[in-house]
Amino acid sequence: MGLVTLSMGDQVYQLGEVNGFFEMEGVEFRRDVYYVVCPYGIGDTLYAASMIESFKKYRSMTQKVCLIVKEGHCQIPDWFDAVDEKLISGELVQILDAFCVLTGTWELNNFLYAHFRKNDKWMLFPEFSECGEKTYSQRYRKLVFHLPEDCLPEEPKIVPHGELLDSLIEKHGIGGQSVILMPYAYSIERLPTDFWEEIAGLLHDMGHEVFTNVKDDSELPIRGTTGLCADIATMAALCEKCGLVIALRSGICDVLYYTETRLVLMNGKDLVMQWEADNRAGKRHIYNF
Repeated sequence: MGLVTLSMGDQVYQLGEVNGFFEMEGVEFRRDVYYVVCPYGIGDTLYAASMIESFKKYRSMTQKVCLIVKEGHCQIPDWFDAVDEKLISGELVQILDAFCVLTGTWELNNFLYAHFRKNDKWMLFPEFSECGEKTYSQRYRKLVFHLPEDCLPEEPKIVPHGELLDSLIEKHGIGGQSVILMPYAYSIERLPTDFWEEIAGLLHDMGHEVFTNVKDDSELPIRGTTGLCADIATMAALCEKCGLVIALRSGICDVLYYTETRLVLMNGKDLVMQWEADNRAGKRHIYNF
């Protein structure tokens, strides 16, 4: 293929395959490092990272593995012992996503596109709907990493920022009487605001302190609640400390699955059976609707 030209906005990039390896002008892609780009949501990055251990063992890899992730996902590679390095750049993730889809380049000697294959209209290949595996982690194993059934995901070690966690718990008095609402999501249609306001009111009447998880100033707390904003790992730890989390299905729910959070999850009917909570034993504290 050689290097190709990709234009995005006012920027022009030269990138592509050279002798079986990925190269890009202006960015060092080494041949002794295997780069895995994670182009989608929190859950997608989590599932991709969890398969690196089995991927390295199955291929008897000697290369170090570097995950390329968005800024908001920068903690996730650190939770997995098998991930050796990380490269944090939302711009680079966007460029590589477009390059892979538009050229049909999914894997090279030092590169892997860590998401499901799609055509240049960004529509998933039929293999996704035809796949016998239903959960996302199983589909990542089979369709993205091409691993056999006995290859299991690595469990994440989710470590919060201790000082921030302690300060938020002290500031807001978060404990067993606290409830966190998570009304914002990208992978599912949002529910009306007045639905969440009614839930918040009922919880207040029952004596609970109610909070809303917000990522930044672009998301407003539900009326009558207090906004909580923290990195992914610290928010997961806050959720474990509180009495209950009521969430619309979003990427952070994939993280919460690996904690002891008491979670009521509202899911889309096309996503329910793809989510891990309905497909593994021992998660009695998760209610998936």
